[in-house]
Amino acid sequence: MNLNFNAKALFTALDRHRFTAPKDHLYKAMTASAEQDWKTAPAELQLFLETLVDAIKERLNGDDATFPIFEGFDWRLSLRGLRSGLSAEEDWKFRWWLTLLLAEVLMGRFEQRVNS
Repeated sequence: MNLNFNAKALFTALDRHRFTAPKDHLYKAMTASAEQDWKTAPAELQLFLETLVDAIKERLNGDDATFPIFEGFDWRLSLRGLRSGLSAEEDWKFRWWLTLLLAEVLMGRFEQRVNS
């Protein structure tokens, strides 16, 4: 089991499946982070997650590959309303890693359904 996140692998998967909108939002989030724009970065990260879920559902003709992840917990919107109490940079890192972990799970489920 590989526990290291590979951003290049995620971008490659987004390209392979032609998930352009999510990829664009992820790139904008990374750019805003590099510029320490702590208002734009989380907003783009949330848009990345939302557009990724939409793209997966569209590609699977409405099949919800995202269910049931954390049944009873609306993870799609959970980070939007989260008040972590961390500094802006720490909050960004927290949101970044949670979102990327979730994206990895979603892409894995999507690829399993596509390849089955």
